[in-house]
Amino acid sequence: MMMIRRRVKHDSVARVAIIHDRTEEYNGVISDAFHRLLKEGGDRYSKLFTAIAPMGWRIVSPLQPADMIAFDTYKFLDRTLHSSSAKMRKSLQNLVGNGIFVEGRYLNEALMRRLVRMHERRVKDGLTSEEAVKEDLARETARRQQLSTRSPEVVQ
Repeated sequence: MMMIRRRVKHDSVARVAIIHDRTEEYNGVISDAFHRLLKEGGDRYSKLFTAIAPMGWRIVSPLQPADMIAFDTYKFLDRTLHSSSAKMRKSLQNLVGNGIFVEGRYLNEALMRRLVRMHERRVKDGLTSEEAVKEDLARETARRQQLSTRSPEVVQ
């Protein structure tokens, strides 16, 4: 949602309804995250995003190309990170070559663990997502400053 929000002009009248692949295990988590972001993000999100719904790819055909783009982007990022042949699959290459905007993100294991810790602290301490991120960044900045000001130990 944040990536979509960054692409839409601030004064736009655009409205977005999100459809995601149905998953028994995560439908509730996805819905909760959507509604929390609408609540905590204020007008930035509540005016742009209208609804979220789980659907199946057999019923909602736009999920089929979305799955293809997600898979092809995953394969490209995986090859970029783990091999010397970072070739883009032809299907993704054709989309990008024809001016279709595709944005992908890679979250490594360390970042995923950090996000889980932030979420757990947010829930435990009753923080908003934004407060949890600010708190985590402040903690990380303080840790880095502490490391940079330590004098090197002299070994004899």
